[in-house]
Parts: sequence; structure tokens; C-alpha cells
Amino acid sequence: MENNNKKKKYLVIGAGVSGLCAAKQLQAYGIAFEGVEANNDIGGLWSLSPEQGPLYKNTHAISPKQLQGFKCFPMPADYPDFPHHSLLNNYLRAYAEKFDLYKHFEFGKKVAQLEKIDDYWRALFADGEERFYAGVIIASGHHDEPYMPYSADGFKGEVLHSKQYYHPKQFNGKKVLIIGSGQSAVDALMDACTSADKVYHSFRTPLFCFPRYFLGRPLQTFFSTKLKIPFRKYFVKMITPFVKLLGRTPKRCHLQQYDFKIGFPIPIGGEELLNYYAQQDITPKPEVSHFEGNKVFFKDNTHIEVDLVFFATGYKVTFPFLPKKYLVWPEEDVSPHMYLHVFHPDIDNLFTVGLLQVIGSHWDLYDYQAQSVSAYLKAKKENPQRVEKFDQLKKSPQPDLMGGVNLRNRKERMLTVEKTIYREIMVDILKQFGYELK
Repeated sequence: MENNNKKKKYLVIGAGVSGLCAAKQLQAYGIAFEGVEANNDIGGLWSLSPEQGPLYKNTHAISPKQLQGFKCFPMPADYPDFPHHSLLNNYLRAYAEKFDLYKHFEFGKKVAQLEKIDDYWRALFADGEERFYAGVIIASGHHDEPYMPYSADGFKGEVLHSKQYYHPKQFNGKKVLIIGSGQSAVDALMDACTSADKVYHSFRTPLFCFPRYFLGRPLQTFFSTKLKIPFRKYFVKMITPFVKLLGRTPKRCHLQQYDFKIGFPIPIGGEELLNYYAQQDITPKPEVSHFEGNKVFFKDNTHIEVDLVFFATGYKVTFPFLPKKYLVWPEEDVSPHMYLHVFHPDIDNLFTVGLLQVIGSHWDLYDYQAQSVSAYLKAKKENPQRVEKFDQLKKSPQPDLMGGVNLRNRKERMLTVEKTIYREIMVDILKQFGYELK
């Protein structure tokens, strides 16, 4: 009898930001569901201590609170522009309490396997329990399995990935090589410069660091616009020279300038890093060739001796509980081919929320994804003719989600979207289903 009742419900996997968005919107649209979370509280990675997850002592929001928070529940006025991770966790708990979301989640409940059986989904949990559901919304995030571009097996010193990093004391008294040029690399480099004996930095692509503030305001607020898609494309072209100028590396740093011929970069917050370069607190190195003992060899035929190699190289997209065949995921690609990173082209009761990377703030886009899923399910049940056209559309190739911007390493960044473009697409989809974006 219990499993028959479950068959009428949808399963939300994860109670992080995207899982909370899914729960809030499913509740608002009257869709029966229950959520499970492997950890003991809501918040996802924001609920974990730095020793447990990918956060570290000095982790702050990359986007300002004015853009990062939900419009229906703004961040507190006394929060700084770029809140510490502990404040973000408090905010998410308050959000869950405000919209009465705790009651929907079962904590300490980990999904071990999902399997589609006829029109239902069988969920096997780590504790051995089996349940059946009408459908599944995967909102478990993609910052769990570290990505290592090459093996450091030949290295005899200490090897860390940024997921294992939590405090600057881990650099104390050591000669450190940090590999990578993304946000985690920038943050780790600034920490290392205050505690390590020597800091080296290996990267393939020149840095493109933005200041956090411009004219006394968080820089990202200048780029926030509600222009429609055709005008947005012109806006992007218009501001591109300004963006290039802001991210230009000063000559005093003696670093190679970013070459836009290889595509547009993902801007990184942390112009302060360039001061350490200007002071020669960091020694730049090219791409690693191989490791021997405590030596690291580079592709320019130089080598150094270090105590610690730190990989700030990001994460793999993985869903260990679900075979790739269910997610339209070719083996050679780094991520699934879900339509708009949400909808399966052929399976109408499997969705992903939070499976995207955004140029700019991103939590509200998770909410838009959750609204589109909830509206789809409601229309499918109550007004099915409204979704017939969309059911055909989601079998089509992915539309341009970058507004014509030629993004660097596009194949490796298949989940990246331009925020305004994506929002407008979500608005149009909801209109098809007979709803408006909230």
C-alpha cells in the first residue's frame, strides 16, 4: 500500500539550493512529492563544514547578495555584499522555514540506484529500502567528484584537490604548486601567499580577473539587465570592449594577456590576486609535464621542487545512482544532453534542476528551472494539449544559450549559459504552459 502511494509522488533528490527551489515550486503548483537528502540538514554544500565538503574557511559568495538572493526572499540588509558561506547557510535555512520546506525532506537518506520500470521509477536507497515514484527531479548538484586533468602518481609529496582544502594552515611552511586558473585557484593562491613559504602557479590559460567593485558598487550589478533577447545580444556586443579592459592584466604583473581569439573566458572575481603577482609573491609556471619524486616538470623543460601539489581543477559531473543511458549522455562528453539542461527529450518524468553553470549569479535560474518543471507537470495533468508542442520541441537540438558569445572551451563548458538569455527562454516556456514566471 505504501509503495502504491509513492507511485503518485515525485522524488526530489537533494536539499541544496536547487532541491529547495524544486520543493518550493512543486508545493506551489500542487504537485505531490517528497524529498531526500543524504546529509543531515538542508543547504547542500553550504551546510557542510569546510572539513566535510568543497567549501573552505574563507569561502564567500562570488556574486553579490543583491543578485544572488531570491527575489521572493531577499538576503538580509545587514549581510555584506559578498556573504561568508556561514551566512549563506543561515539564509538557506531561513528560506526553507519561510516556505515550510523542511516537512518535505527526509534527511540522512541517500539514493543508491534509480531504475525506470514501465512508467515509474524504482529508487533503491543506501539503507536497503525500495520505493517507487511517479517521476524524479535530480537536484543533487555537481560538486562532488574532483576532476584531475592528469595523474600525480609519480609525486612523492602531498597532493590535494580543492575539495580537500579547508584552511590556510594547510599551506603553512610549505613550498606549494597550485594548478588551475578558475575561482578556486584564485582563492587558494591568495590564501597560500599569506602562509606558504613559496607559491608557484601552473596554468594553461592566462588569467582574466575582474574587480569585485566598480565605482563603489559590486561590478556584477552593472551588467544586470532585463533587456529582451534581441536587444541583449546588442548589449553584450556593446559592453564587450569594457569587459576586456576590466579584465586586462596590468603590465606590472609580467603575465601574458588573455587572447580573446580562443573564445570568451568565464570572468573570475579576485583582482586582488594580481597584487600578489606584482609583488612577485607568486611564480608563474606553464602546464605540467610530469612528476618525479618531489620535482614537478613543466612543458617548457623547467622543473621545481615542492612539498604540496594543489589541484584547483574543478569537478566532474556525476550521478552515480543513475546510468548514463537515462540522461542522453554520450561517453565522450562531460555532461548530459538534457534539453535546456532540465528536460529529457523522450522521458517525460525525469528532470534535472541545478545542472548548469551561469555567467553571473545562478540561484534564481535554479528557481526558474524548478518553475518550468512544476508548470510542465501541472499542464501535463490538467491541460495536456498545452505541452504537446513542447514535447516535440524538447527532442530538438539545444538552442543557443550563450546569446552568440563564443565561449572558450565550449565543449568542456556545455552547461554554461548566459543568464538573461536563459531567463527569457524560461519565460517563453512557462507561457506555453499557461503560466508566468514568478
